[in-house]
Amino acid sequence: MINSVGIIGGDKRQKYLSELFRSSGASVHTAMNSLCGADRLTDALSASIIVLPVPLSRDGTHLNCTYAEKPIELNCLYNLLPIGGTVFGLGAEKAAEIGCVAYDYASREDFAISNALPTAEGAIALAINACDGVLCSSRCLVVGYGRIGKLLAVRLDALGAHVTVAARSAGDIATANTFGFETIRSDRLGDYDLDYECIFNTVPARLLEPVADKISRRTVIELASAPFGISGECARENSITLVNGSGLPGRTAPKYAAKVIFSTIQSIIAEECL
Repeated sequence: MINSVGIIGGDKRQKYLSELFRSSGASVHTAMNSLCGADRLTDALSASIIVLPVPLSRDGTHLNCTYAEKPIELNCLYNLLPIGGTVFGLGAEKAAEIGCVAYDYASREDFAISNALPTAEGAIALAINACDGVLCSSRCLVVGYGRIGKLLAVRLDALGAHVTVAARSAGDIATANTFGFETIRSDRLGDYDLDYECIFNTVPARLLEPVADKISRRTVIELASAPFGISGECARENSITLVNGSGLPGRTAPKYAAKVIFSTIQSIIAEECL
């Protein structure tokens, strides 16, 4: 059983995550997040397990710590992590450099599947706020038909939107067709008329940039990780309304997202007999 947990940085998710760990009987020390309390970083670092946020960083340099008084550089944090300690939220390569035992919970399939739901629902909320009309009867394009794309397409359809799915594999196209969606090839977007009121991109590749002139004055909800579907500069040049959907679970459904993190970490603890 885990006796103490150190939760460092993060956003609203960590507030609910700390409550879940306390409910499980663990002693919780939080740091660099004013929503959770004001424990010392040294207390959090001395816990049985340390939980870092996802994403670990938003700028590649500093820890993701939205509600900290002062950000901390990742390199500084790495130097403070205990050698031999158990850290959740750190990649294997960096863990090997530091000399700690790490579990990258965000890379697990169970986490990704569960996290896709608040991302899909949050994307719809962004679209409603960004578009002048309503989603019902609007023409929407979902680029990519992975975990998020599948959930998103079904929910848009339920709202009455006319949904087209852009996918690359024959299997994904066939699956989308069985749900009644129109389909196009995501690797040949230039071959189609892209007259959609709202485009949801879930593919971390610049698929939209080559067809920017075809989606001028449209709304793009960006749900992918870097390098994203289109750059901000290209979007501005083509009068595209680009809406950043980064970290949606933490922004629109932090309580649910915290449960996903907690459940994933509990699964790892059981599997590894920690």
